[in-house]
Amino acid sequence: MIFGLDTQDKRYLDIVLEPIRVCTRYKPRFGQGKRGKGLTLEQFQKLYQADPFYNWFGLDNPMMYTAHKAAGGMTSVYRQIGSGCEKLFRTILCDSLRLTHNDVTWSYKTQLPTARSVPFTWTAGCLWKEFLTTTESRFFIRGCRRPQRRSVLIPKYPMH
Repeated sequence: MIFGLDTQDKRYLDIVLEPIRVCTRYKPRFGQGKRGKGLTLEQFQKLYQADPFYNWFGLDNPMMYTAHKAAGGMTSVYRQIGSGCEKLFRTILCDSLRLTHNDVTWSYKTQLPTARSVPFTWTAGCLWKEFLTTTESRFFIRGCRRPQRRSVLIPKYPMH
């Protein structure tokens, strides 16, 4: 056990932290677009020193690179925290109700006005027929029927 965590708690903690670890490898792209792998400090300085305007203002300074890395990294941290919490929620749902990840994963695609197809994923969903077979589901459903409890049940398939 690490820091008093049992095996399951450590597993849950790792599920949340793993996506955040991605942020430590973040490198700013500096206009290279989504396909760019990001620049190292040396590549950044070479690029900015070659531009007379940026060079004249001293924007090739390592502190400028650090600021870009921190700003992009912070944005990524928030996104990765969300991703980790989403994975954790699905895992706890699977563990608690004895479902598989396929049972609780739900997504669909919709077409934008530009004719491009975009996927949307819900945090979790499950088919009632799979859900109702577990003993734990009876307690969950009984809890949802109580008016003082506010539980949201998410359908597996879109209603439209």
